[in-house]
Amino acid sequence: MCRKFEYLLLVVIILMIGTVCAQKRTSDFPILAGPYLGQKPPGMTPEIFAPGIISTGYSERQIAFTQDGKELFLWLGENRPYCTILWTKETDDGRNSLQVAPFSGKHVDMKFSISPDGRTFLFSSNRPHEMSGNPTDNLDIWTMETH
Repeated sequence: MCRKFEYLLLVVIILMIGTVCAQKRTSDFPILAGPYLGQKPPGMTPEIFAPGIISTGYSERQIAFTQDGKELFLWLGENRPYCTILWTKETDDGRNSLQVAPFSGKHVDMKFSISPDGRTFLFSSNRPHEMSGNPTDNLDIWTMETH
């Protein structure tokens, strides 16, 4: 009985330390509000975009904002099989949190574009077709509405 209590106490302590560390990381993350995630608007000289936030050295390949500037999509990955699309959306309190897009992360998702009217998102993926149910070796073009 004493061993079970010690084990349970150890698990609780580890969870508490993890929670405190996660809160610290979240509070250290900058508030990314406004146009271009609060970054300096682009000029005529090329510059790294959002160093340490978007441009992290993990092979960010493509980026696009929706027409209203509220959503950002980012292709992360070198080549198959490690490609995913990240996404962030400005919330009412101005915070943006970069995360795996709700539709991505399970298959090879890459090379995207947003239609000129901002309502359609197109991307390449090897996700399963309805007929086969299995991921394909080939990339096909998929389409969906933006948020």
